[in-house]
Amino acid sequence: MKRTGFVLLALVAILLSLGTVAFAQEEEQFLDGKLRFGDNITVTSDETIDGDLYVFGGDVNVDGDVNGDLVVFAGTVGVRGEITGDLLVGAGTVELTGNVQGDIRAGAGQVTVRGDVGEDILAGTGQLRVEGDVGGDMVFGAGLVDIGGTVAGDVLGGTSSYTLTGTVLGTEDVTIEDTDREVERPNVVFRGLSRFASLLLLGLSIMWLRRTTFERSVDAVDATPGPTALRGFGFLVGLLVIPLVVTLVGVLLAILFGWLGLGLVVGVIVFGIVLSWILAVVVGFVVIAVLAPITVGAWLGNRFLPAGTAGYLALAAGLAALVILGLIPVLNVLVWFAVTIMGGGAWLGLVRRKRQPEEVVAPV
Repeated sequence: MKRTGFVLLALVAILLSLGTVAFAQEEEQFLDGKLRFGDNITVTSDETIDGDLYVFGGDVNVDGDVNGDLVVFAGTVGVRGEITGDLLVGAGTVELTGNVQGDIRAGAGQVTVRGDVGEDILAGTGQLRVEGDVGGDMVFGAGLVDIGGTVAGDVLGGTSSYTLTGTVLGTEDVTIEDTDREVERPNVVFRGLSRFASLLLLGLSIMWLRRTTFERSVDAVDATPGPTALRGFGFLVGLLVIPLVVTLVGVLLAILFGWLGLGLVVGVIVFGIVLSWILAVVVGFVVIAVLAPITVGAWLGNRFLPAGTAGYLALAAGLAALVILGLIPVLNVLVWFAVTIMGGGAWLGLVRRKRQPEEVVAPV
């Protein structure tokens, strides 16, 4: 058991040390130059990368050729070399003057493609300009799109500004949003009543199905407000930090196993990363949007209504107060934060108590 603990600690230390390299000012290289971190990273024009290249930095310039895929996460990215595989990029600004034989998958503030693309372009960006030729389809969600080259396949996307000076050989299915049209906002009163009715219905359902558990969560808010708030704050932090840590460790391990040629393991790791974010979103929604306001609402009703008031009346009164406070600007943020840490902390405390073995008292 001790040996296992030491191995795990060593592995975590190694991964964290690799992760901190991303914040280094000077370029650092691993895996024979196929993994690079740093503030300013340049692949010179006389350099050829045989295999996939993974780059994490501030300013990245790839002037040489990559015989494989190029994966880049940076502030600004300039690619002037030849990419025989796919280009996967996440950045503020991306400018491609070289050619990509495979696909381009980009998430960025601005993407400019002046070179040719052999297959598809999939982009989510503020501005997308394509001046080169595209051998496959174009799929995008962007604020501004300008196509000046020839697209051999179809064009599908949504944008607020679409300009086509080139040629689309396939079909065009582009939705252009009318930014000048005034968006109708739902009535504030109707929105409040709808939220109140939804929470009340869910709260009554929980009271009916798990009354004892629900009452324990309400009692936790009243009996131990300090520890409950600390647990709730920890829950909020963990909801964000845990998926980020899983992503960091998963990316490093995926790069390592990809370099070793273990594609199946890489697929499992990527699935684990996606699953961790899905679980975080689901758990966060259930706790923050449902359980926390129902618990705190019931506590408010019990706190300020006369003793002996029926549970459903206390719940309704407390939820009504929370919904009304939630409609007031600025104050609604404070109410949301307080409700989340108190209600989330109460339910987290119940989960922890259930996992602890009950103390067995020997008969006298």
